[in-house]
Amino acid sequence: MALKKLINFLFAILGLWSAIFIFIYGIGSIYIAIWFFIALCFMFTHKALSYNIFSPLWMALPLFYLVHLFAMLYTHNLKSGWFDLEVKLSLVILPFIFYFQHKQLNRQNTRFFKWFYTFSILGITVFLIVKTAIAFQKTNNIGLWYYNELSTPYHPTYLAMYVVMAIVFLYDFLITLNHRFIKLVLFIWILLQLVFIYLLSSKAGILSAIIVLLLMSLHYIVRKRIILIPLIILFIAILFAYVGVFGNFRFKALENTIQTTEINVTTTESNAARWLVWQAGLKIAQENWLLGVGTGDIKESLINEYDQRGMTGAVEKKLNAHNQFLETLVGQGIVGLLMLLLVFLMPFYRALKTYNLPWLMFIVLTAFNFLFESMLNTQGGVFFFSYFYAFFAFESKLNQI
Repeated sequence: MALKKLINFLFAILGLWSAIFIFIYGIGSIYIAIWFFIALCFMFTHKALSYNIFSPLWMALPLFYLVHLFAMLYTHNLKSGWFDLEVKLSLVILPFIFYFQHKQLNRQNTRFFKWFYTFSILGITVFLIVKTAIAFQKTNNIGLWYYNELSTPYHPTYLAMYVVMAIVFLYDFLITLNHRFIKLVLFIWILLQLVFIYLLSSKAGILSAIIVLLLMSLHYIVRKRIILIPLIILFIAILFAYVGVFGNFRFKALENTIQTTEINVTTTESNAARWLVWQAGLKIAQENWLLGVGTGDIKESLINEYDQRGMTGAVEKKLNAHNQFLETLVGQGIVGLLMLLLVFLMPFYRALKTYNLPWLMFIVLTAFNFLFESMLNTQGGVFFFSYFYAFFAFESKLNQI
């Protein structure tokens, strides 16, 4: 009995605090492993579990993972394939954990998850700014305040995505809470996070922040008939769009790439290289459209295609497809791509039906970022996607009980 109580306590604590620790660099995989172990212990000590929490959403990510496992049957590079499966293991583990977490947590706890996450991102933001300020005092190098130099050890695009998700929750709190002082704090908090996104200089991050703020503002104005705060945020979003797009050096580089009639195939410049990589990936996908090249052969197939096209810059950097939908199409074919689309369409329909705006914004945010990065190739991307995918499915079922 004492052991059962201890397991219950640990499982509850690990669940509540997960939104803080999973996104701290270097801690996520260890935290999930411990949380998963306690979840298994919880499952074995609670033999009579209620299955009224079950939803097809719980199975979407594990089925997507099984498609990758199936593609191992025709993979030549087994080592690379097993490594990819290891990276994507959270797609199975996190839905499993949240499935059993419903026995302990209620609707109020889901709000704690969101608050804990926003504070976690704030902590990461403050840490990186302080670290950069200390380094800047020593070198006076203004470049330390931008892009990779600022975001290290995080990938700037992934970190920007984390911050945008925090802004989604902060905006939701700003609308739903009534305390004026808290509203003021939340408003300033959103502005600070937008400044941080600008400094990160991730094109996808800046654009996704604009999209999220515009969509949420229009939702509150048109559907909820809330006017003042959404109008202010809408104005800020438009101003941020002007400053972020026209005032950021990385968008100027994108403009130069678009205006260039011919792209040097040896380039390593991100915009041009991404366009060349997409063309190479589509060529491979056309030749292996049904089942793809296999889970472990994606990178090798891409590099061989780069080499044939003389893309020495892409070969040198061993670039992936820089598009998760294309990456899946190359690796698992149309079968994998349809499964990935289903992963998005199922929760999108559910979120739309229940008017769950943060859930909708999560789907929009991740789908948009999937267009420019192969986010399920790294644990930073997999952790974020599988965590909030499972969390929102968990929250949705709690609201039905």
